[in-house]
Amino acid sequence: MRSVHKLPTVTSEPFGLTTDGRPGKLFTLANSNGLVLKISEYGATITDLQVPDRDGNIERIVLGFDTLAEYLVDRNYFGATLGRYAGRIAGGQFVLDGNVCQLSIGRDGNHLHGGVEGFDSVVWKGEASTSADKAELTLRMISPAGDQGYPGRLEATVTFSLSNDDVLAVDYRATSDAPTVVNLTNHSYFNLSGDGHESVLDHVLMIDSGNYLVLDENLIPTGEISATKDTPFDFRDARLVGACIDEGSTQLAVAGGYDHTWVLGSSMADEPKPAATLYHPGSGREMRVWTTEPGIHIYSANSIGEKLIGAGGASYSRNHGICFETQHFPNSPNNVNFPSTRLDKGNVFRSRTTFEFSARASSKHFGHRS
Repeated sequence: MRSVHKLPTVTSEPFGLTTDGRPGKLFTLANSNGLVLKISEYGATITDLQVPDRDGNIERIVLGFDTLAEYLVDRNYFGATLGRYAGRIAGGQFVLDGNVCQLSIGRDGNHLHGGVEGFDSVVWKGEASTSADKAELTLRMISPAGDQGYPGRLEATVTFSLSNDDVLAVDYRATSDAPTVVNLTNHSYFNLSGDGHESVLDHVLMIDSGNYLVLDENLIPTGEISATKDTPFDFRDARLVGACIDEGSTQLAVAGGYDHTWVLGSSMADEPKPAATLYHPGSGREMRVWTTEPGIHIYSANSIGEKLIGAGGASYSRNHGICFETQHFPNSPNNVNFPSTRLDKGNVFRSRTTFEFSARASSKHFGHRS
């Protein structure tokens, strides 16, 4: 039985040394119901999230590693905070106020998740607090002008709070001293089975959107917004993640699975709205995602190498996790029809996403809209 008397807690401990020899901390947040969230200052990274199943068994539901050394060499972005720009920018280039901005590029010739040394590889500074109803951690960092090619000195914060209502809230804030672009999100891979050895293809997914962004052969949005009806991208009524993932459509083939953005709105919302729901019938765990962002990018872990050894010795492979990257659209700086990611001096970028956890006694009536 869950206790309602135990107060939320936050503790911290050393978490090894980064590549430049700087120490990093690992914070552990716990609520009164036994949910546990672990976050590393390196990359403002969620390294662990433990949630109960329908029988009260508390297990890990995100992919990750046990040591900082493993995060330093891995490029799957497990649990990391992404910036300055989450997603891809074609050719690593865009024009801002008549000036061509050339960003760092990867092996495919495009800019991905903030570049070669994005926010995922920065040591943030954490400050924790607790109250009667939640545990909270705020992490801060400064990205200097010219960092990875971006204009403007950007100050960014991300706050993770774990409430006694079993809600994980993630709040982003950023300011710049000159015009720039910004798009922040978290890249956690969820697996609600509590067993990193299993794929997520048997999870049930529902997405609160009837439109998605079409990709070109380089996984860059073409600018076309297409209806999901009668396609493998229609999750308005819940169905298995793996129901159509190997159907052979051109869009699934180019990405090797789901690596697409679903459209939630034409601009940032004032308050979080429903975005997606994930359910695992075996454990009963359910996760509801709400966000102020205009899009949610869902990635079915198509590129995880075979038998990658993760936390606790778990063996990860393709489709062993699923990401819910609430964000603006990829390549928005090069598409005037997409919601703007511009941030001017004197303005404040704010974004909020919540993950609500519960456990169902059964799957009856799950995912059918009235």
